[in-house]
Amino acid sequence: MGCCFSCCCSKTTWLYDEDKWEQLMIPLEENIFKECGYQKGTDYDATFTMIEMDDAPFKVRTFYIGDDAGKAKDKPTVFFIHGNMIMFSAFANFAKNLSQHYRVVGIDLVNLGLSTRSPQSHRDKIGTDHDKAEAWNTEYIEKVVNALDLPSKFFICTNSIGGWYGMRYASLHPERIDGLFCMTPPATTPYDPDNNPRHKTGHGVAIDLATSTKWEDTKTTDWNRERTAKGLHGYHKELHSQGTCMKKMVLGLLQYFSAALYNKSNTPPAAAKAIGKYAYHMFGRTGGADQTMEPMFVWPYLLKHPFQAEDRLNNPKCNFPMALAFGAADPFASNIGGEDLLKLIGNHNGGRINLFKIGGDKTDPKDGAHHSFYIRFEQECVDAIVGHFNGSITGRWEPTVHGSHLKPGTRPGGD
Repeated sequence: MGCCFSCCCSKTTWLYDEDKWEQLMIPLEENIFKECGYQKGTDYDATFTMIEMDDAPFKVRTFYIGDDAGKAKDKPTVFFIHGNMIMFSAFANFAKNLSQHYRVVGIDLVNLGLSTRSPQSHRDKIGTDHDKAEAWNTEYIEKVVNALDLPSKFFICTNSIGGWYGMRYASLHPERIDGLFCMTPPATTPYDPDNNPRHKTGHGVAIDLATSTKWEDTKTTDWNRERTAKGLHGYHKELHSQGTCMKKMVLGLLQYFSAALYNKSNTPPAAAKAIGKYAYHMFGRTGGADQTMEPMFVWPYLLKHPFQAEDRLNNPKCNFPMALAFGAADPFASNIGGEDLLKLIGNHNGGRINLFKIGGDKTDPKDGAHHSFYIRFEQECVDAIVGHFNGSITGRWEPTVHGSHLKPGTRPGGD
């Protein structure tokens, strides 16, 4: 801890150049995998994949997991795309479990983990234009997939906002997809401000984010944009001006929160603390929902052109198996819209669709069936993924009651 604190305290992490940043973070990343029982070079390999974005080199932190450090290709490949405000190493234990059945390839999404942070010039160029944001993110995921060591056909498994990237790529290149499994994906509810008041505010609509009517009434689009632009990055600046004791306290709190989140899960306690330590520094370098992803959360472009469209997943060429999975205590994502999407896909592939309710009817977030249900219900998730991909589970239909722990009238689509 002392070395890490001395690095962090001597110079603020958001000012580190790329080399210094990697020197700080790679050992923290390696420690997460170590605490999950991995041996680097044998069970996994972590490297950088280089692409070009905005006419500049762009690093993508990449992980290959499986036999011979992911080089052996005797198993089918799953490309895993994580969600926002997280990094792939937080799924290390999950990926280890999944690698018993598949060769797993994962990345740190743009602006997160050890991947390149988009420059201010890029953010100024994109602004809040949802069409430009979609074009950039589409180009990004296509270039990433083309640069990775992936076979001609592979499975895609996603979490949260990673679902947008997975579904977008699959809709453009269905010939490469063996199957799609999305945990708590966004963008399954079409933009409908007349019948969904949440869409009128312009904030959080991509993930139906609103836990009370008061939030909707008082938070404006401009306020949300300012907040996301500041993000955790800005709060870390304020934090670092408070001195070493305050920083140690916040680090301790993040580690405590991480340990609590992973409590009663298969992830070892030491790995959970290591994830919290990594997240502390990662959030010091960038806010989770700002920069490139900002328009995804502030503007409803994901919903204006939903994946039910005929030029998206509602395309006869998208005849691969598809599954969505939600938790009954998830205040962010909803199976509303997702059910329609699956039925459309089912029309193209003879019914190879599944709708999973992970964690059963547990509507109290404390029971773990929340947005990060893969933590508490890791084995249930892996079994669902394996069963869906190999065809032993088909026609499963377990709709959830979205946000049943929320106040009446605050859920998308009404009560």
